[in-house]
Amino acid sequence: MAAEIYAECREERILPLPADVTREADCAQVVSTALKRWGRLDILVNNAGRSMKLVSERFLTEPTRFWETDPDIWRMIIDTNVNGPFLMARAAVPHLLAAGWGRIINISMNHETMRRRGF
Repeated sequence: MAAEIYAECREERILPLPADVTREADCAQVVSTALKRWGRLDILVNNAGRSMKLVSERFLTEPTRFWETDPDIWRMIIDTNVNGPFLMARAAVPHLLAAGWGRIINISMNHETMRRRGF
């Protein structure tokens, strides 16, 4: 995907970085690397997420009862989908505040998905 974006805009506007948003050190490294590359940080887009497929492959047709969900899977989903944005924002916000400007965009499910039985 990075190559496609580069080909389209002819600028290196993105920097793909492997990171685990559940790890504080990875979040800090992403912010640090962005600052080194571009000298500033303007926007954080939290888009990492784990899906209900981890709970059940049949989640679209047969909602899983929450009490039947494996607690380790639940922890992994919460750690990524809830704690991940917190840790990324925690790493980014001091730089946004120091600059006097910035935005955080959190991507989530759509409204129809959240209203589905079992979600």
